Amino acid sequence: MKAVVLGGGVSGYMVANRLLSLHKVNEVVLVSSKDIPTIGVGEGTAPYFLRYLESVGIKEQNFMEVTDATYKYGVHYKGWWDNDFVNAFPLESINQEELKEMSESIIEGREIKKKHIYGIHFDCNKAIDFLRTKAESNNHYTHVEGEASVVFDGDEISHVLVNGKKIVADYYVNCASAGLFNEDYVYLNQYNNSAITCHLPYDGNMQYTGAKTMSAGWRWSIPLKGRIGYGYVFDNNYIDEADAKQELLDSIGVKSAETRTIRYQSKYATNAYGKNYATIGLAQNFLDPLDTLSLISNCSAIDWMVEHIVYGRIDLVNSKYRNQMGVMMSHLNSQYVHQNREEEYWVNRRESGLKTYPKHRPSSITLLTYIGRGFL
Repeated sequence: MKAVVLGGGVSGYMVANRLLSLHKVNEVVLVSSKDIPTIGVGEGTAPYFLRYLESVGIKEQNFMEVTDATYKYGVHYKGWWDNDFVNAFPLESINQEELKEMSESIIEGREIKKKHIYGIHFDCNKAIDFLRTKAESNNHYTHVEGEASVVFDGDEISHVLVNGKKIVADYYVNCASAGLFNEDYVYLNQYNNSAITCHLPYDGNMQYTGAKTMSAGWRWSIPLKGRIGYGYVFDNNYIDEADAKQELLDSIGVKSAETRTIRYQSKYATNAYGKNYATIGLAQNFLDPLDTLSLISNCSAIDWMVEHIVYGRIDLVNSKYRNQMGVMMSHLNSQYVHQNREEEYWVNRRESGLKTYPKHRPSSITLLTYIGRGFL
């Protein structure tokens, strides 16, 4: 079986390496443009990502060393509710007192008494280089440089054209751009639409992702070896870019820093899998950076891609995908609705009527944030 992957970012190389790990696949062609835009930020993961590394034969410690990675034991919510807390990754059931103790242990770098698992933070650009090198070490992998156009024959992809050359495969994956496979999208205006990022030198031992509320959004902090990255995720209908940048700098206690502004539109594809193709990564969905949902979605989408290739059942994998989108959105809504800040941005979200999980019946991914808020 021959597969073509369009897009050379983290998602593209994650997909390529997973395809190369399948006995059924004997050739993978990855198509990417010459200049892949640099991301320049750190990425926080959930434990799912470590399972992905194992599935493609990458040793965790090797990946961590090459990508300046640090351990992540949870997400530190600061300013969202009456009490700050860490949304951790315990292996056992946990109550409010145990979560408080675990939060303090994670923040202070002490030993955690409850059994737990972890994610990692890594440098995106170094991860791309690592995953590219991994793919290039496989004799069944080929890289083609250029822009691709896609040709359909009815409800399946016939071939792609790259630099005028026809490439025919059995399976195609879009990790390049929204709409390349004629996907339909649901566009979401209830989330944020901008982010300002920067990074500073760092030599501490922070082992969690920070998620601190700001006047018109929230700020991440992601520690890597030698540096810490910050990003203010906001809605530009409530604050302009200059004021957002100043608020970011004030919040981290510096007078100046080199920053980058990112604009985006939250959306998700209505279907991620077709007859002989799949859409994965940012081409599939992007909701909000909170709780690393994009990478969680990525890992699930790759698992379902394998299921799709091996068993077919387009209806089943699309059903699983849409269900995950519903769960992720309800979880995000719960964070934005169940907070107690009084700025217009936050009041409007609290009163938005967005679908959330009932306080007495949260989902598994929302459970610890509800415990931390004192709901349970």
